[in-house]
Amino acid sequence: MVHIIKGDRDSGKTMTIRALYQNLRRGDGIIAEKSFRGSVCVGYDLVHLSADTRQPLALQRHMLPPRWNESDTWGKFSFSQDAFLCADTIMETILKKGTGPLFIDEIGPLELNGRGFHNILRRTLASGREMYVTARSHLVHRILTCFGIGDYRIMDATVPGDGRN
Repeated sequence: MVHIIKGDRDSGKTMTIRALYQNLRRGDGIIAEKSFRGSVCVGYDLVHLSADTRQPLALQRHMLPPRWNESDTWGKFSFSQDAFLCADTIMETILKKGTGPLFIDEIGPLELNGRGFHNILRRTLASGREMYVTARSHLVHRILTCFGIGDYRIMDATVPGDGRN
């Protein structure tokens, strides 16, 4: 079963998936938490849930550090190839351990175009394990079709967003 947590920008999708992970007290996965400087969102960090480790996943293009290894861009953000490789390693390790349920935040336009977490999602779906993923509301049906997801449940983000999820 794939549980899809849907919502619009800043609706609490990331906070909801993190809360589900914490409440279940089992499973593992990756989430993309907003990174702030003061009150300004500068990007997103890749967070490994069970280890609570993080590294920059996306930064605003005008804020890139030296030797930033860009894999992609979307809107005002540049995405890190190093973070995507790290995410791949994390999820491969989780799959080999047989851990479940699996958590992935967020599936969006990059994944629908064969990039970002696309391959990770394909492999986790092939495992047949219970999964929780997040997506923008307007992309849910495209994601179901693109990835051939038939056994699913759609949930609304339940944690009120404050712009920091």
